[in-house]
Amino acid sequence: MVRKRNRKFQLSLSEVATIVVYFHLSHYREFKNYYLIEIKKNLKSEFPKAVSYNRFVELMPNALSVIAITNPTS
Repeated sequence: MVRKRNRKFQLSLSEVATIVVYFHLSHYREFKNYYLIEIKKNLKSEFPKAVSYNRFVELMPNALSVIAITNPTS
């Protein structure tokens, strides 16, 4: 039997969504560089419980649905 860990979110859904939106407003072309440099280094005080890059990528689909729901279409 394969056991799967129950990982707790360290970032809230709103924090994940905020990071994704800020990435799109930034000058970065690659999300990995943005996350590792800006979030993990420069914004460490704003996101003290930031997860690893791989874990963040796993959390992104949850936040994208929130962004899609709250994004007004014109």
